[in-house]
Order: sequence, then structure tokens, then C-alpha cells
Amino acid sequence: VKFKLLCRNFLSSVATERLPVVLFLDDLQWADDGSTEVFRSLCSDMNSKHCLIIGAYRDDEGYLPPNVETLLPCTDLLVSRLTLKDVNHILSTVTDMKASKIHSLGEVVHAKTKGNPQFIKLFLETLYIEKLLSFSVEQESWVWDVDKVMAETNDASNVLMAAKIDRLSTDVQEILKLASCLGFVFDLDLLQLIVEGEHENITGKSLLPGSKVPPAESNPSQYRDVLLKLLAKAKKHGVLTDGKRPYSYTFAHDKVFECVYATLPTGAERQQLHI
Repeated sequence: VKFKLLCRNFLSSVATERLPVVLFLDDLQWADDGSTEVFRSLCSDMNSKHCLIIGAYRDDEGYLPPNVETLLPCTDLLVSRLTLKDVNHILSTVTDMKASKIHSLGEVVHAKTKGNPQFIKLFLETLYIEKLLSFSVEQESWVWDVDKVMAETNDASNVLMAAKIDRLSTDVQEILKLASCLGFVFDLDLLQLIVEGEHENITGKSLLPGSKVPPAESNPSQYRDVLLKLLAKAKKHGVLTDGKRPYSYTFAHDKVFECVYATLPTGAERQQLHI
């Protein structure tokens, strides 16, 4: 109760007619009961006249948002998946080709990704890396074989994510596995503590990722630099992004996080990692 009151008072004090506030709450489908109650409390505060509250959630995971329509005026906005026309426009912009010329590729991309923007980006990356989409110097344009694209790619998002992660080095993958134990957002100091303490238990390897020495012989400051380089590689490949705090990181997408976390040992071993 005190925390809800604190949140409401804070919002009322900082949101003014001259400086209104927009509060955006993403991924509400993951909110626990306590967080949902705070959300409802903020929506019921009639003193916060200069605050716009936006809540975003996925409607395909069985989630029902808090019923706040009775508390204040609400507007429901459905963000639909991209249409075939949208996908063709993206491809036309990326390849600098007319929409009529990339229509066949657009149909495949749309069918494989179901119009999900994140998956479209990932799918196009996969096509380029697998050389299914390449630039021809002779023709001075992008070329592809629609039949090969259709036959040699998968339309499952988790498979696309797994392929993206598999392209990373073993050292980077091992770091990401341990980072996933810390959650969607993690910081470098805690990750280093976990890596040096639990890496051998998980992988059975005595040497630290990216290092040629066991934890007992490792210099903490030097290994911190090694970790930074490994995390930089994950960032370069679009698996991680910088967090809001210094030396903190965020998985680029919840599907990336889920894919990495799924590679951890199951049962008692996974529970022990969290302990």
C-alpha cells in the first residue's frame, strides 16, 4: 500500500501542465500480481491529470490486461503485424529495387516471418549470412533464388534465434548462458562473479571462457577485460544491447533471452545455478 501511494504521489508531483509525463510500461504480459496492482493504482489516481500511461502487451500469449476502463478513459490500439505490402516496401528500400522486382522474395519473407518486424530483420540477416541473398557486382543489384530461400530456411522464430546464437563463438555462447541466469538485464560485476564461480560446474571445462587459465589463477581485472571483449562480440551480432546503467547489458529481444536460457541444464542443475 505504501509503495503504491509513493508511486502515485511521485507521479502527481512530477507531471505538471507545463511538463506532462508519458509513462510507457512494456511487456505487461510478464507483470506479476504486485506490479499489476501498482499499474491499476496509477490508473485510478485522478490527481495525475497531466500523465499519459501507455501499457503494451502481447495478445498472443493468453494474457488479459488489467481492467482499467472503469477507472479512467482508455483507448485500445492494436498494433498489427506487417502486411505483404509493408514487407515489400521494406525490401524495396533495403535493396533499392522496385517493389515489382522483389515481390516474389517479399512473399517468402512475409510467409516465413508472419509479418513480425523483429523476425523480418533476423530472417534477412540469415539470408545474407547463408548467401541466399547477395549483391551481384556484375548485375549491380541484389540477387536471390526464391526456391532456395523457401527450401533452405525455417519459419520458426526460435530456430532463427538459435541459428543467430550458434554463429557466435563457443566462449561467447557460454558467457550468454550464464548471463541468462541473471535475467533479461544483468551487470558485468555479477556476471564475472558467476562465471568465475560456476563455469566449470555448467560446462565441465576448467578454463574460463576466452582465457587459458583456470579461475584460481585468473587475475580479476584482466579477466574483466576478457569479458568485456566477449560481450562486445555479442553486441556486434545483435544479441545484447547496452543497459541503462554503466556496465549493464540487456538481451536484444525476449526471444533471444528465451533461446539462450533454454540451453541451460534442466531440473535440479538449473535450480542450483539460480541459487
